[in-house]
Amino acid sequence: MIKLLLAAAVAATPVVDQEQKSCVDPKALSAAMMLAIPDVLNNAAEQCRPMLSNNAFLGTRSAALAARIKHDVGDGSAAIGAVLKGLKGVDLPKSVKPEAVAPLFTAMVADQIGKEIGKLDARSCAGLDRLLAAIEPMPTENITQLIAGLLILGGKKEKGLNLCPAV
Repeated sequence: MIKLLLAAAVAATPVVDQEQKSCVDPKALSAAMMLAIPDVLNNAAEQCRPMLSNNAFLGTRSAALAARIKHDVGDGSAAIGAVLKGLKGVDLPKSVKPEAVAPLFTAMVADQIGKEIGKLDARSCAGLDRLLAAIEPMPTENITQLIAGLLILGGKKEKGLNLCPAV
């Protein structure tokens, strides 16, 4: 799942490339992930609920976490606009506003991740359930930064991923 999340986020993050090799901005990766997390949580709950106990986080509290993150993130227009402006070779027509693209972007990322979530087994669902229950009390920004950080760490092994140095 981490590889798919990473691939989806990398596909939608700004690329920095002037005189150096192209790289992905870790802050942009975090912003892109923030937009998809509510849908990802809802997909995970739907897929894992039948494999977990009745009092599991994914069956009882994940919808509230997804709603909180969605509220805190808002419609994502600013983040999507920044992501699109940062993509090398992508010029959004001036007539297309970022708020029009945000739902499409989020749906595409969530759909790709949903395919991977559908492959989770009972053990993976139980681990995901424990992880989400543990991070639920954290502020939204911390949750999304943690998830993006895990993706970045996992992505260091991904062929073709070059993260920009932290500034």
